[in-house]
Amino acid sequence: MNYFFVAHFASNNALVEVEPINVLPSPLKPDFSKPNPTIGIKEIEWSPKGDYMAVRNDALPTAVFIFSFRSGSSSSQSAHLDSAHTQSTVPLRPRLSSVLHFSTSVRCLQWHPTQTQLVLVCATSAVYSWLPVRPGLTPSSLDASQSGDYCEGIGVPAGIPFNATSIQWNPSGDIMLISDKATFCLAFPVSEDAENT
Repeated sequence: MNYFFVAHFASNNALVEVEPINVLPSPLKPDFSKPNPTIGIKEIEWSPKGDYMAVRNDALPTAVFIFSFRSGSSSSQSAHLDSAHTQSTVPLRPRLSSVLHFSTSVRCLQWHPTQTQLVLVCATSAVYSWLPVRPGLTPSSLDASQSGDYCEGIGVPAGIPFNATSIQWNPSGDIMLISDKATFCLAFPVSEDAENT
C-alpha cells in the first residue's frame, strides 16, 4: 500500500509536490453540538472497470482511500468468469492500494470514463491525478517489492486566481471541465509532438 502526501506550494499555478509518506492523517472529531454533524463516508466512486474504488470520509477530509478489487490471479480466473456459476463463487478480495493525503480538503473526485485514472481537486490551482501504474511502466516490469501506484499534481494555467472546486469528464474522456466558484476552464491531453512544436 502507498501513502502519498500532496502539498500545493505554488502561487504561480505550476509547482506541486508529491512525496511518499508512512503515516495516516489524524481524523477529525464530529461536532455533535450541531444538528446533523458530518460523519462517515462522504463519497464512494468505482473506476470504469470496477477494479478500483475511491472513498472519501468526513472524518478525514484531506484524504482519499483507493481500494483495489483486482485478484492476484486474474489471468487464470478470467477464462472461468464466463460462467455465471463460477462468477458468483469468485470472492472479492479488496485491499487498500493507496492513501492520498492532501494539505487541504478534497472537494471533488472523479474517475476517467474509459481509463483507470482518478482525478481530484482541493480548491487549489491544481488538478491531482492518481494512476495504478506509473506512466511508462507496466505491471510486469515491477518486482514484488515495488508498487506502481503513481500520483501527480498538475497546475492549472488559468492566468487568473483559480481554485478548482469541481471536475467533470466528457463521456469519451478526452476533455475535462474544471471549475471554481466564478469561472471554468477545459483541459485536454496534448500529444508530446504538439508540445515540442
